[in-house]
Amino acid sequence: NTAKLNIPKLIHACERHYLWEHAIFLYTHYDEFDAAANAMMAHSPTAFSHDQFQMILQKVSNTELYYRAIQFYLDEVPLQINSLLNTVAQKVDHARVVQQVRQSGHLALVLPYLKAVQQHNVAAVNDAINELYAEGEQHEELRQSIEDFDNIDQ
Repeated sequence: NTAKLNIPKLIHACERHYLWEHAIFLYTHYDEFDAAANAMMAHSPTAFSHDQFQMILQKVSNTELYYRAIQFYLDEVPLQINSLLNTVAQKVDHARVVQQVRQSGHLALVLPYLKAVQQHNVAAVNDAINELYAEGEQHEELRQSIEDFDNIDQ
């Protein structure tokens, strides 16, 4: 009987009483996915669920939320960053992701994502992978990367 409920008033009541999980549930059923993602990031100790967040993120309309989500994952749940990046890989600018992750000092953490998107031959991605291979003294992988993906800035 959700058709008879005034969902915006219910959301406001949930927010007023700090019932963030319920507010997020209502946001998603009211097709307010941007608000649901923002609320989940803002109130992560009580409202964050990795699987639910990834589902919500696939339906957001504001593309800036992808980059906020990446920073959120780097800060809050860094071991699940590759799962998030694989979910949004088709919707993000890979060079911007590399720049953002590089600035936070976690480039090595996203190597699986970088390898997955290297097929697009983006210079920033290729440079990041080659840098990680050079630092790790993985000479064979570095040689293969340079041979297969020629778009590099170095």
